[in-house]
Amino acid sequence: MIGWTLPRILRVYGSIADKGSTPVQAERGPARPAMLPGRSFRRPHRPQSRDVAHPIAEYRVDTPRLALSVRDHAGGEPALLALHGLASNARWWDLVADHIVPAHRVIAVDLPGHGQSDRPDTGYDFETVSRDLEGMLAALRHPEPLVVVGHSWGATVALSFAVAYPALALGVVCIDGGARDLKAYFGPTWEMAEQTMRPPALTGVPRGVCHLTIATR
Repeated sequence: MIGWTLPRILRVYGSIADKGSTPVQAERGPARPAMLPGRSFRRPHRPQSRDVAHPIAEYRVDTPRLALSVRDHAGGEPALLALHGLASNARWWDLVADHIVPAHRVIAVDLPGHGQSDRPDTGYDFETVSRDLEGMLAALRHPEPLVVVGHSWGATVALSFAVAYPALALGVVCIDGGARDLKAYFGPTWEMAEQTMRPPALTGVPRGVCHLTIATR
């Protein structure tokens, strides 16, 4: 876990929006109906998938582009804006929030295309997602700057958000992600990235060998 102050972000990482790449589009269901601009609503309490030590409010917030789903762990200020990684959702932060509330509020978001949030066909670059988060905070009328926490892809979103909206960020915490050039790792094109991220071909490999390989990694 690496803590980043805004001067450090600006000095080391510079403009992040140009370094982002959009996630591979998975099969997506139909988009959720958009709400009226500036409106948000809280959905009825739903049973949690596990016992939690604190109450969680779950609701969707309308932004100018789409609606984002939020899991709001009540607590004090400064609050944490918690951003998950690819193929995850806001519930990733439930166990973490158990150790943070009630001292600090944790606003965990289903990022665009994940969880209960809307799933547009485009707009997964860091600049657009950061703008979505700014619109969400404006709709929530959250008056205080936050500590932005991100995991994996969400860590780079956190850095991008802090650079784009420094008045809203007290600092950034990156977990297994953040200041890195994704194209240098996955490749400069989507075709190369798809090949890099493809699981190994296991056709014809005996089941016992697969288990042994997984166990020894």
